[in-house]
Amino acid sequence: MINGAVVNVLDYGADSTGATDSTAAIQAALNYAASQQGCIVFFPRGTYTCANTLSFSTVVVGLSLIGEGADNTNLGGSRIVYTGASSNPFFKMDVLGTRWCNIRMLDIRGTNAGATGNLLSVSIFNGNIEDCHISMVSTASEVINLNQTVDFKITRCYIRGGTRNVVGSVINSVIFDQCDFGLQTDYAVRLNLPQGVTFTGCSFEPDATNEKANGIYVTNASGVTVQSCWFGDVVTIAGSSTSNLISFSGSGLVVSGCYLNGDGYHKITPVKINATSVGVSIVSNFISATPTVIDIGAGLTKEVFVVGNSLPGNVDAVVTGTIATGGNLFVQGYAFGTTDGYMSVNKIRVTSVFGTNSTTVALLPAPTGLGDTGLRSFVTDATSATFNALAVGGGAFRVPVFCNGYNWLIG
Repeated sequence: MINGAVVNVLDYGADSTGATDSTAAIQAALNYAASQQGCIVFFPRGTYTCANTLSFSTVVVGLSLIGEGADNTNLGGSRIVYTGASSNPFFKMDVLGTRWCNIRMLDIRGTNAGATGNLLSVSIFNGNIEDCHISMVSTASEVINLNQTVDFKITRCYIRGGTRNVVGSVINSVIFDQCDFGLQTDYAVRLNLPQGVTFTGCSFEPDATNEKANGIYVTNASGVTVQSCWFGDVVTIAGSSTSNLISFSGSGLVVSGCYLNGDGYHKITPVKINATSVGVSIVSNFISATPTVIDIGAGLTKEVFVVGNSLPGNVDAVVTGTIATGGNLFVQGYAFGTTDGYMSVNKIRVTSVFGTNSTTVALLPAPTGLGDTGLRSFVTDATSATFNALAVGGGAFRVPVFCNGYNWLIG
């Protein structure tokens, strides 16, 4: 029955042809593995049908669920198909204290559109989900719930469907690495109280059958990094709901080296600040087809740094909103690809607020006679509402703005 530390589900009566229900057999294998430490539950290649849920009712230590690949249609692999419609999660490994657990090389799919429970619910200290296909056709719940997960990594996973692909609350030191998200009806990833969460090399792209909201939504965050990620077209149907690629509130957001693409109807703002926040950096990204790069809200945000981003002519403004009192804003946007060599930056304006007096200053009127070689710099200080303008010859066009100590509106 047991080969060393390996528990083979076939030895417990699981059917790898998918013809009969394997729920009881797989649950028996899980129960035995949970009573040990350091076990591997092995799913040989094939299809395993489960009509009911699978769960661990106690703390699990050092357990791994391992298959032979995440695609048994084309390559041959290990697929678990959940056909039930329960309001409970299909697979639960979420008893607090569970640690050093892994899920690898499995294809886990929920095929019942009436299911209202999460497909996977995990709460693990130090573990990972790696090289898996995880998807559901139901739009009534989430695919993966990571509640109170710590020191965890989701790597090279294809995650599709549900209201949201991934949700989580109070998650710490979690990394999403080279994952592919899509086909959800709301944001791909929605997190509350995340601390030290990183997205690197991930793809956020809606499928042809679902072209609504897509992206990352985090609230009450402390340190979120999004780097080298691809955000494809988000809203490509006229009249469909407006969304943002990244919605954020909290402290410490860094977005760098990403491809951030809006939509053909010019609705999407790549980064939106939704509540009081501090420390937002948007650095060295390619940003296209969007009315505004970042909406910092109405006095919600302090310490904003937007610099070195490539902005084609179909971006109207770099920043929209009001910097919080006492905050600092630095903006340096690079534009290219328009007929006159300039982005539509004549639409950008800065409004300084001094007591009851408001002064609107045209940051950059439409240039004439400079072609595409003009470079202009505008700097403010804490004592003056005026800008110093300097025209210098150069190659690329840029718009630096630094605002210190006052409320500034850039739209």
